Amino acid sequence: MHNRGPTPGFTLAELAPVAKLRVQAMPGTRATALASAELPQTPNTVHGAHPWTLWLGPREWLVYGMAASVAELESRFAADIAAGTLVCADTSSGLTLLELEGPRSVEMLSAGSGLDFEGGALAAGACAQTQLFQIPLIIHRPDARLLWRLFVDRSLVRWVSAVLNDPGGG
Repeated sequence: MHNRGPTPGFTLAELAPVAKLRVQAMPGTRATALASAELPQTPNTVHGAHPWTLWLGPREWLVYGMAASVAELESRFAADIAAGTLVCADTSSGLTLLELEGPRSVEMLSAGSGLDFEGGALAAGACAQTQLFQIPLIIHRPDARLLWRLFVDRSLVRWVSAVLNDPGGG
């Protein structure tokens, strides 16, 4: 999907299926007890690149890689899974990855979210969970470009695409 119609200045594309893994620490597990040092502990931070590990909440992360398989992602946490301190769930089919890019992307995100994107609410290399036009999603800004990765429930992708392409009509 690419933008169409009256909204020049950005592109919106649905990426080919990407491996995504939701990782959670078991109740009572302290972050310091985890063998997986690549799990960020600070809100809205990201560890690594290719794959990325996004902080979603205390003891909860989303890991994705553009060229990695779910098995490759999961192997990074093998010691903690074996120890019973982490559990992983494949969310590859449930979450679709969209990329929003271009000079108007900040305006488009600000129009539908409570985050202050124009004020720099999401710095390069950061992530956040928010609502975009009342749809919950995860946003990752992988670098300093005006590029945003949106993780959207698969059943809501068409709706998100429609409102981003025509925010006045959403």
